[in-house]
Amino acid sequence: MLFLWLPQNCPNKHYAEYDRSISPDSSLLSNGVELSLKEFNRCDCYVRSTELLDLLDDPFVRMQLRRTHRAAYIFTPEQLFYCNSFLVTKINIDPESIRKLKIALSLTDNDLDKEPKALSDEELEIISTFQECPKFSRIPILRLKATTTEIQKQYDSIPNDADAPLVNQKIVDLLMKIAPNEVQFFDAEVHCKDGILTDYKLLNVTRNFIGIDREKSICKMMFPDAPDEIRGFKFLTYKPGCMGSLKLARDEEYSPNLLVTEQLKQAFEKEKIKGCRFVRPEDFYRPMRPEDLVG
Repeated sequence: MLFLWLPQNCPNKHYAEYDRSISPDSSLLSNGVELSLKEFNRCDCYVRSTELLDLLDDPFVRMQLRRTHRAAYIFTPEQLFYCNSFLVTKINIDPESIRKLKIALSLTDNDLDKEPKALSDEELEIISTFQECPKFSRIPILRLKATTTEIQKQYDSIPNDADAPLVNQKIVDLLMKIAPNEVQFFDAEVHCKDGILTDYKLLNVTRNFIGIDREKSICKMMFPDAPDEIRGFKFLTYKPGCMGSLKLARDEEYSPNLLVTEQLKQAFEKEKIKGCRFVRPEDFYRPMRPEDLVG
């Protein structure tokens, strides 16, 4: 039997928000593949020979930046832009400061319209000295309004809006024991009301599978002419044995779904893991029943 790994219902102040403006693109964690640290937290620098006139529909933004899922600083002749998580913003910095920043980063005309340059930690620090420039953080940052004590006492897995569970060492140790070849962990910072927690990590599940029972499930499709792109379900069930020997994995056909087996569910329950819940897909994705209605 398979179960969806879902966050526990919690007060809004206990729900961590992923800071997409300065953190690595968390959507990379929803693909069910292993990532190198350099691939996950890379930040690029481009030097363009033309201005970006339409930030939302510029071909360079659509075809290059959004395809890589990387944060990037984009220099044009007179302006500087910052791109992260599909958002491109113009940085309010004068041309003279742009010139100085290019010199500090050793950018010349030879870099015009060439492949991106991966920025080093030192170069990111140089950029951050210009107050107008947002500072990209290689370590993902999540923010919530509760205290560090509240969170540590109540959550082994912190509910959040990233594309991956946010777990403590107790869960790390458990998963490394049960499914060491199916998990990967990235350091994270949880910025609370009274301080920063550094003992939680983002879980990247490194395996995926195909197993939706299309004949029994009722899928909501993304577009009428794209029968393989699912945007949701009215009812969902998986084929028996579709995960094979995997203990947890991403659904390749619908990546938001993280599935676990009965064995892993029981292990979490035995260790009294707090902050997540496991629900059968048939119970989560189903037509509404009379008992669901609240007076």
